[in-house]
Amino acid sequence: MKKILGIVVLGLMLCTPGIAFENLSKTDINKLRKLKSYEIKTALSNKKIVGYFNDGNYFEETHSSQGDYLGYSISEGKIIGKWKVNDNKLCYKWQKTKIREEETEFQCIVYVYTNNKKAYYFFDVNNKFFFAKGYRVR
Repeated sequence: MKKILGIVVLGLMLCTPGIAFENLSKTDINKLRKLKSYEIKTALSNKKIVGYFNDGNYFEETHSSQGDYLGYSISEGKIIGKWKVNDNKLCYKWQKTKIREEETEFQCIVYVYTNNKKAYYFFDVNNKFFFAKGYRVR
């Protein structure tokens, strides 16, 4: 009986709309709205965002209103850095991680889009693709 209950609970968790992984390479940019600088600050400041990258790796991150960034991802582990917004772009300056070198200057290469349903899509300005989706914001 416990085994059946566990299977049912797991099935319900996997079917929950907020948890289903969307194929980000098929995201229609025309159905989303790009956030302006003040909207990015409001959306991210002092919030914890949970989401996934286009390769399926889980992440969670917190952007403090003072510009500190703290994140975690399966591929990188703990991520520490600074963030700011400039010209409608999200900018980061990272400390070194398992897979990333330290950034000495801010890199402003992320547009943030929304579907107006408390989901945020992160778009790589240089390579022109959605690389992550934040689906839970607290």
